Amino acid sequence: MAEKTKKKSATQLTRESQIIIEHVFRVFHSSCNCAEDKRRWNECTEPTLGLIDRLDRYKPTKPDDDTEGFLAITVGKNKSRMKNKTGRFLGTKLKLSDWLSDETIRALADKINLTLWNEPKVRLDTGKQIRLNYLHGVGSHSCMTGNESNRQKRVSFYEINPDRFSMLVMTMGKDSARALVHKLDNGRHLLDRIFYSTSSLVEKMQEYGRKQGWILRGEYEGVNMNDLIVSGLNFVQGNLPYADTLYEYNIKKGKLNIFHPSAKYKSFGSLQTGGGIINLHSNVCRACGMEIDLDDEDDIVHQVEGYWYCEDCFGDRFTTCEDCEEIVSRDDTCRTANDKYVCNSCLIDYYSSCDDCQEYFDKENSPLNDIGGDKYVCDDCLSEYTKCSQCGDYFGDDDMVGSILFDGVFYCTTCYDRTKEETEKKKQEESQADNEQE
Repeated sequence: MAEKTKKKSATQLTRESQIIIEHVFRVFHSSCNCAEDKRRWNECTEPTLGLIDRLDRYKPTKPDDDTEGFLAITVGKNKSRMKNKTGRFLGTKLKLSDWLSDETIRALADKINLTLWNEPKVRLDTGKQIRLNYLHGVGSHSCMTGNESNRQKRVSFYEINPDRFSMLVMTMGKDSARALVHKLDNGRHLLDRIFYSTSSLVEKMQEYGRKQGWILRGEYEGVNMNDLIVSGLNFVQGNLPYADTLYEYNIKKGKLNIFHPSAKYKSFGSLQTGGGIINLHSNVCRACGMEIDLDDEDDIVHQVEGYWYCEDCFGDRFTTCEDCEEIVSRDDTCRTANDKYVCNSCLIDYYSSCDDCQEYFDKENSPLNDIGGDKYVCDDCLSEYTKCSQCGDYFGDDDMVGSILFDGVFYCTTCYDRTKEETEKKKQEESQADNEQE
């Protein structure tokens, strides 16, 4: 076997085959969980023999038209050449799906493709092209991609601010990745969240950003968070996009400023809420109309769903749910039996209403009592009901009768009828037995 393996190993393989062998063994052995897996691989698949045989048979190469992500292979008796996706070739032709998961094979195919097509195509788009990238879902789909008119209007925000926003795009065959690039007020650039169709492009995007000297999202060591701001932006009310990183905002002199939530600027709200709508009068109490000086640290103001409220109006209109601790309108809260005020969502999820007194009780700590399967009542209201001594269920007076069989003992009508029938039958049997003895 050793001699045969050596002979086969000397087979002249294509460059692409050599690359595949290198990546396959590296990925497989890092994926094996134990020595037993490696032993089974060596015994059953014979990697230095079976894999090389298959590669020699199919002779994979890059296609003549250089289609990225595909391999040209030899098939059939006529040894014709056809294109096969790299991942499909690995899984079905090389039979790696017998040993590796689909996810691992996809990652392996990505690495092989990157080796064969070493550098993806790179471009930095601005203006209208950014909007078109969202339209066509470059990179991958997100809440801002697609042809819905509302989404296209919202991402046009980048089109009307071409000097402050660009989009880094990398493509490799049918795969792509995109990320917004913000030009900060201090002149530096911030590479935002990366959206991708293949994870292998993420490192390429990050590497490109670092070479440009850009700040990468989440890599803020040595960065003054107050520098993560883009100010003086044009905008159209109702057409603001969802933002991943610089999503806090305020308005000064009719211009929009966006910044990182860790930056120490007064915020009017978040671009992650509101569906593209922002409050244009964030320095005015929404309830009473009183002007609010957001730069005055002594003013106590509160923000709810992007709107500001003065201290008095906030106290009159809002409270904190004592369960989830979210700020909610007082009109959307309810008092429970133990004098807690909770929001409607928590009320539905965690409480049940007594059918008699209409008070709300904690489902887990104060479960209600089942009354005949028709209603549920609390412990206090339970005193108005009688417990059947036979079945143990509780019933109202209309469903209970005083037993004439056992003085002072109560039965529900069903148990009473059954007990009465059984008792009368027993008496008849006893009477019949007495007669037979006489």
